[in-house]
Amino acid sequence: MNQGFSRPLVQSQRWKLWLGAAAIGVVATAYVVPERVAELVGLQPVMLELVATAIGVATMSAVWASVRCPSCGLRLISHAMSTRSANAWLSWLLVANSCPGCGYRPPPRG
Repeated sequence: MNQGFSRPLVQSQRWKLWLGAAAIGVVATAYVVPERVAELVGLQPVMLELVATAIGVATMSAVWASVRCPSCGLRLISHAMSTRSANAWLSWLLVANSCPGCGYRPPPRG
């Protein structure tokens, strides 16, 4: 099957990646301007950074665990990060059209 006509394996799960990226963006804001954000949410800057760290770890863990092959359950982010270089794992994840574990291919677009 030509990759141009097949759906990427994570197509139906991209919302998880976008939601995770947005959450990490919010967490990063707490580190860039902690005093301002702490004032807005009513926390001390140190407490804000602890909460932001916990939210960041929880978000990354949830995304890592939830982006899976719909057939065999292979954790695709973990697989990508362990088999691709640091500058290539994300691009592979976004375009891979079959599961490296079981060979599953999403149905073609149509």
